Amino acid sequence: MLLSPNQESVFQRRWPAVNDVVHRFLNMEHVPQAEWVKLFEDVYQIISWEDSCHEKMFLCLNDSIKSAILKSQQRVMQSEDETSLLKAYNHEWTLFSEKSENLPNPFAPLDNFLGVKHKQSGPSKRKLKYSAVRKLMMDIWDVTVFEGIRQKLEDSAMKLVQDEREGSMINSSLVIGVRESCVCLSASSSTKQWSYVDHFEAAYIKSMANYYKPRTTQYINQHGIRAYLQYARTKLAEEEARARLYLDSGPNFKSVESVMETCVEVFVVSFRDEILGEFQKLLEEDAREYLKLTHELIRHVKGCEGETNPLLPILEEYIWNTGSIELNDNAEVISKDASKYVSTLMDLYNRFSSVIDECFQNEFSFLTIRDKAYQRLVNDTTIFSITMPDSTRSTTKRPESRCPTLLAAYSDMLLRKSPMSRRLSQEEILSRLKNVLLVLKYVNSKDLFLESHKAHLMRRLILETSADTEMEGTMVEKLREAGMPAELVNRLARMFTDIKVSHDLTRDFQETPALSSVTSLIITPDASPSPGPLVSLKILSCGTWLPRDLPRVSVALPPELEDYIPQIEKFYKAKHQGRQLIWQYHLCHGILAYYPPNQPADETTNVVLPIELEVTILQIAVLLAWRYRDITHKLRLDDLATATAMADSELRRTIWVNTLFT
Repeated sequence: MLLSPNQESVFQRRWPAVNDVVHRFLNMEHVPQAEWVKLFEDVYQIISWEDSCHEKMFLCLNDSIKSAILKSQQRVMQSEDETSLLKAYNHEWTLFSEKSENLPNPFAPLDNFLGVKHKQSGPSKRKLKYSAVRKLMMDIWDVTVFEGIRQKLEDSAMKLVQDEREGSMINSSLVIGVRESCVCLSASSSTKQWSYVDHFEAAYIKSMANYYKPRTTQYINQHGIRAYLQYARTKLAEEEARARLYLDSGPNFKSVESVMETCVEVFVVSFRDEILGEFQKLLEEDAREYLKLTHELIRHVKGCEGETNPLLPILEEYIWNTGSIELNDNAEVISKDASKYVSTLMDLYNRFSSVIDECFQNEFSFLTIRDKAYQRLVNDTTIFSITMPDSTRSTTKRPESRCPTLLAAYSDMLLRKSPMSRRLSQEEILSRLKNVLLVLKYVNSKDLFLESHKAHLMRRLILETSADTEMEGTMVEKLREAGMPAELVNRLARMFTDIKVSHDLTRDFQETPALSSVTSLIITPDASPSPGPLVSLKILSCGTWLPRDLPRVSVALPPELEDYIPQIEKFYKAKHQGRQLIWQYHLCHGILAYYPPNQPADETTNVVLPIELEVTILQIAVLLAWRYRDITHKLRLDDLATATAMADSELRRTIWVNTLFT
């Protein structure tokens, strides 16, 4: 804009009023609202009409701001001690900070002409920190006031924090004010002579570390490592809360994280060996509160997360050693009682799981190490083992844990008619079967379990001793859900179908006229046959029920049973053309009725009651060798072999079984 020589410029006309308002505003004098509103208009008019006045306006603002800040400096420097210095500085900084938030508003148009680039979009308040006027104010405050007393302010603030750590009540706003000043100047000042992180934050961390290092060692020496665990957790929580109060927790800095890293170094890493050394003792004593404390402290350490946690190998060895000792101590009982074995394993599993749940929050890495140690335990061959061939044709044998066979034996106790199954409800039986499946999950030789379970199931179905047929089917489905080989599980399922078909065949056979001509196996005192059907047939598929390489057992059947054989074969061939029956005598059983000499009659029925013996057909063949002899008559082994037509090994085994119950 062109002006005549005697004409005043817009700057000359309006700046005195602008400068007066700025001066009064900076010196905390009253500025009426009308004058404050007019300030916006005057600044806009000056900037809009005179391009050459922008730098001049900025220089004049610099002088006014510096003059006001010098007065603040004088008031601050009048303080005689550290506390007075902090109070004076915080008071002046609070007033100045408010001014720095408001004064840039009227001069916002100046930023466009000075080439200030706003780094953020949005409302003007979010751009204030990038305002040229605000930066000017911060630069002058930094150089004029803060730089000269920065070290004193930091030292005084750190001393206050230390006093608080020692239990004294302090004015926390004094420390917060210094921190806010540091953060604001570090972010807004363009002098870049220092930074909040390198000075205030670093001083805070150093002061904290120097304070606690001698005290932690002293505390352990006086109170022991266990009391120190609680002390360390308490101090970590205190210092985290203190850091959030006195340090910047915004997105631009990571002050709290830096403090906690140093705290972990001071409280945990420095005493890591002592803490880990005590961990084993805590496990042995089941000191769960201390175990929880140990876990909380160790997981703070960088590099100790997940599988790298140093507590894991100690826990694994503890589980292994504890389980081995308990199984060894009860080895004699457990080897003969499958229920005791399974209950011991479940007690160990529940105990370890409880510790991991309560003390280690069921973290995946701890659950994994429990499973690893438990798997070692159930597959261990040093306590309970059997030898198995490496393959079906191999003579080399390898040791195998007896766990799968004991699990199968325990399942048999639950599923057949036994004292245990009679005293348990259906829900209790199902719960215990689930325990079996849980332990089975850790067994390596699952095929060995299925082989044993199949043998027990075959015996229950053939002898009709299942406590609950529905529960039998449920167990098979549970095995399928547990991931057992589908082919083997399907064979178990087909056994139930075979039994149903066999029952139908038995009913048809018993309804044939030929059945009435068969004599009774149960001999009464007068040698007359007892009435009624005496034979229950089980015609089953060899491929489903028996292994292919199972040797056949020969035996001389009693005459009463020999009469059945041709009739059964004739009946079956009439039903199924081209099929062959293979008799498996070792799976047959029966009831012998023995009438001791001079046995008195029952007083109620006046009938002589026999002693009934439920035995296998092989045992029957041996016992009936004395059928027409005096019970005290002695027979040689070769005489028994001739009478029973049994192989020597099978005969000896049968005699040994008979003697167990005499």
